[in-house]
Amino acid sequence: MRTRLAHARKGHVLFADGAVVLERDLRIPVRDGLTLSADVYRPAATGPVPAILEHVPYRKDDVAAVRDRLLGRALAERGFALVRLDVRGTGRSEGIALDEYTEAEQEDGVEAVAWLREQGWCTGAVGAYGVSYGGFAAIQLAARRPPGLGAIAAVYATDDRYTDDVHFYGGALCALELAHYPVRILAMNALPPAAPLDDRGRDAWLGRIEATPPWVLRWLAVQRDGPYWRTGSLRPEYGRIDCPTLLVGGWRDGYVNSAVRMAERLEAPSSLVVGPWPHVRPNIADLPPTLDLVGLLAGWFGRHLRGDSNDEDGGALVYVQSYDDPRSMPERVSGTWRRFRNWPGRNQHVARFHLDLAGALVRTPCPPGALAVEHAPHAGTQAGIWCPPPPPHGLPGDQRFDEVHALTFTSSPLEDEFVCLGFPCVRIPVSHPGPTALLSAKLADVAPDGSSQLVSRGVLNLSHRDSHTEPKPLPPSRWIEVRVELNATAWRFGPGHRLRLALASSDWPTVWPAPTTDLLRVRAGGQATLELPLEPAGEDVEVAAAPPSPAEPTVTSDPADATWRAVRDGLTRTAGIESTWDYAYGVSDTETSVRERRRFLAMASETDPLNVVVEGENSFDLSRPDVVARSTASARFTSSETEFRSELSLTVEADGRPFATRTWDERVPRDLV
Repeated sequence: MRTRLAHARKGHVLFADGAVVLERDLRIPVRDGLTLSADVYRPAATGPVPAILEHVPYRKDDVAAVRDRLLGRALAERGFALVRLDVRGTGRSEGIALDEYTEAEQEDGVEAVAWLREQGWCTGAVGAYGVSYGGFAAIQLAARRPPGLGAIAAVYATDDRYTDDVHFYGGALCALELAHYPVRILAMNALPPAAPLDDRGRDAWLGRIEATPPWVLRWLAVQRDGPYWRTGSLRPEYGRIDCPTLLVGGWRDGYVNSAVRMAERLEAPSSLVVGPWPHVRPNIADLPPTLDLVGLLAGWFGRHLRGDSNDEDGGALVYVQSYDDPRSMPERVSGTWRRFRNWPGRNQHVARFHLDLAGALVRTPCPPGALAVEHAPHAGTQAGIWCPPPPPHGLPGDQRFDEVHALTFTSSPLEDEFVCLGFPCVRIPVSHPGPTALLSAKLADVAPDGSSQLVSRGVLNLSHRDSHTEPKPLPPSRWIEVRVELNATAWRFGPGHRLRLALASSDWPTVWPAPTTDLLRVRAGGQATLELPLEPAGEDVEVAAAPPSPAEPTVTSDPADATWRAVRDGLTRTAGIESTWDYAYGVSDTETSVRERRRFLAMASETDPLNVVVEGENSFDLSRPDVVARSTASARFTSSETEFRSELSLTVEADGRPFATRTWDERVPRDLV
């Protein structure tokens, strides 16, 4: 069937031969007098339908338009209304975006649900959905229990903003992420608001630029968990959610731990799906297998918002991965889909491997002894990016290049397959002069030819060994036992393969190196163990690949051009990562085009933990009938023994002329980080 585009009236766009209507810029009033902008994709010719709210700051009229239109059309064709709401202070919504997930922003979601229930095209049943930021917002909304919220679906989202987001990991500062998301959102928040940009509109644009802070400065200032990070975090009060919750995670995504944790702890009905994906929607993943996300959402919200009958609700659908040669990109991630009645949780059987002084993983305890971990601030570049975006760049490489800087413990070749499902952990005594140090733990699958593929990883800031809210300096050179929890995984180690645990003093550039050159010591043997939760009986299932997205002539997009390189400077004796990303897209009916470019560089000395730099730049070129705008944000992060320094700049052009410039140069004390 030929797809056509027509304008029904101002603010309306018809898709799919008139079967789907987009109503643009509906205004939702909120309690403080502001109005927020929503776009609604819904069936054009039917009666009232359930509404699905997505609440994000990613500018529905341009930056997120391609994604929104494809999903909005698909859900509307299945009998739902997708409501895309710009967060206050972003896109067409009024206000100032002072930070992410503010109390005001969360209350806006509650009021949006109430507003949706009163609309004539809505049945009164409302759900919430989102990927990443939108998934966070859905969880936060459900925790507030607004009347009429019938179900949520959170994809690649977190229950804990401190431990499982772009800020801190194991109590250590996320390093490369400083130059990624925070720089991107700074540039995006400076793009022009709604058309037309007459003199009044340009004054409003300039006022928004001048009033919107770089969010990252607040994040860096609050280095301990506490009330700031609990705002917007569900953990540990999982009972606050009482509506059915669909959780979707990716084993290569930075938020997978939260999906698994919520599946274990939610009291409300829930369903878990985890595949081998990085930070890209399961239906458009570059590396198969894919999964029909639209069908999954339609089934979930159909059951809970309009009473569709379907017996597939609940339980866990999990992709159990297996070895692929890390020296090349596979055509498909190896593994099998398995279904469980429930996520196994914490009552599983656990396999324990002991770390012996000879560098082996063995099944029986052995005599204890001390080993020193190499001081290598630059180690870790083969682990890939913490949360890889599309296309599939920044995925882990052969771990042997990092393992030379680590203590490694390797098992004998396996006689039978060994399947791990859940959170591996390492328990080991450590000693360090203090006040703080890092311990990185990586689990790998070693093939018979010696190549080493990353399975899971974890890191612990040792001053946070007991608490993220009240860290304590290490007792100088005294032995203390610590527990390092690795990321959740589902992995099959095949016969003939070996397990390997690598312990290092750094995980660069995932986290910032500790400000110390003193050697960390660990005590192998004795109480030093690697614990692996074992897979219970599961059912192998076939999962159909996602169908191709239908052509949507109102939007265009070019394939993203991306690079990811592990680099070493032989003159300065530094090593790290450099990466670029370039993507262009457009919306035909609004005559809008966008080009986004990113660049980041993270370099660390091979010996000096204070000779570290993370740099990033992100630019948007936006063209629409009333303005041609460019917004460029750049950042440079460095540190001394006692403080972090943030140097940021923002330049904005309008129609080829300078429009606004802002700079920041701030220092904050290091707080055992």
